[in-house]
Amino acid sequence: MGQHVNFFAALAVVFAIVYHVMQPKATARATQPHTTKTEPPHDRHQRRKAFVSPTINIRETIFPVFTNATAEQISSRRSPQLLRDWPHVQKLEAIRRWNETTLRQKLDGEGWLLRKVRGQFSSPVFVLSRESGGATIGQSREEKPHTRNPGNDMERFDGVPVGEFIDSAHAVDVPYLYYTVPLSDWNPTGLASDAVGWESLRVTEPEVAAMFSASPRDGTDDAHDTPSTPTPESSVSAFASVAVVWLSHPRVTAHAHYDKSHNFIVHILGVKRIFLWPPSMHTALYPYPHAHPMERQSQVNFAEPDTATFPGFAHARALEIVLEPGDVTYIPPFWSVVVEL
Repeated sequence: MGQHVNFFAALAVVFAIVYHVMQPKATARATQPHTTKTEPPHDRHQRRKAFVSPTINIRETIFPVFTNATAEQISSRRSPQLLRDWPHVQKLEAIRRWNETTLRQKLDGEGWLLRKVRGQFSSPVFVLSRESGGATIGQSREEKPHTRNPGNDMERFDGVPVGEFIDSAHAVDVPYLYYTVPLSDWNPTGLASDAVGWESLRVTEPEVAAMFSASPRDGTDDAHDTPSTPTPESSVSAFASVAVVWLSHPRVTAHAHYDKSHNFIVHILGVKRIFLWPPSMHTALYPYPHAHPMERQSQVNFAEPDTATFPGFAHARALEIVLEPGDVTYIPPFWSVVVEL
């Protein structure tokens, strides 16, 4: 069973079940994030609108279905689904209890700091790499270390209060922020108990599990992310599913990529848009090759597609899904996806 279960807030919060295995990685140094002046929300959000959506050819919009089918039954169809009022997740307290007020009370109230928060100034579109970096939120770009691929100013921050994460969403001097950790990271806060029952979304499929490394991972979208303190999930076998939490500033976008796992995205806050392409369209999206630092992600800059270098991109036609709070999306293995929060 290769699998994610995701929880989102956008703010976006997603609860994700991820069937993955973990690998240790050194944590970034602690930081003291801060904000200065702010800009009207519309201005910052308007900047993002030209980055991805206008260049995507939409073939079809997937509308919600109402079903009692199990996760196993849904995944066996190998086609994306938008599930509304799905009884298998409606029982999760996280859907009703997780909001900005609760997050502030549970996390800031206990002095809990977010670790391994990604941020970048240049674009809300995140293209992930295996490399790492560290900086203080609020630094100018000239002062920030550039340890990633050229043109990508992504950095990682530790020690971010959730209140500052939320309040900085419209700040000029603060990068777009994006956070993802295993749900087990939130065990000490009591929030993880709101997701008791997510195991009903597990999918058992040894064929998919066999594609994963024997070394465990935590299910987040960074191949090397692990909790700084080992948790039971840290030693999970290749046949276990993992629940993951995603939290981001509005308009943050995950660049086109594919996963080798079954993914169930449980959307908690905000509105979210997903674009999907079947495995048959991989060639039109030009993914980086295996072992490349950005493998499984598209080489195409969706903001300004280079049709001379990537002529097939013009023929890539996507399925579109719009998620509302409480909705669940199933994404099969090897389907390419762009996620707009």
